[in-house]
Amino acid sequence: MLFFYPADHSPGCTTQVCAFRDAYEELVGHGVEVVGISGQKIASHERFAGSQALPFPIASDPGNLVRREYGASKWIIPWRVTYLIDEDGIVSDVYSGMVQPLMHVEYVKQWIAED
Repeated sequence: MLFFYPADHSPGCTTQVCAFRDAYEELVGHGVEVVGISGQKIASHERFAGSQALPFPIASDPGNLVRREYGASKWIIPWRVTYLIDEDGIVSDVYSGMVQPLMHVEYVKQWIAED
């Protein structure tokens, strides 16, 4: 799975990222790889990942090129979107929601339960 979040160190994004951190072992136990991505530079991601003890990678997309390719923006605003991608690299489901960051991990857990 690949999740986009707007910004390192912001309250909602920290909540979202830490929810994936806290569920990481459960997700990996079901064969899910977790990758986060946002527009900050690598140095910001390194500080953020270190301060939150993240066990998964967060990728840097400073020009938001990957975000735009996935359609993870609303107008010009970087949006909070989670993509569930199967073994063949096909996006099988998408959850988009800006104001409920905890729902992203819950959606992934539901997807696993239904699989």
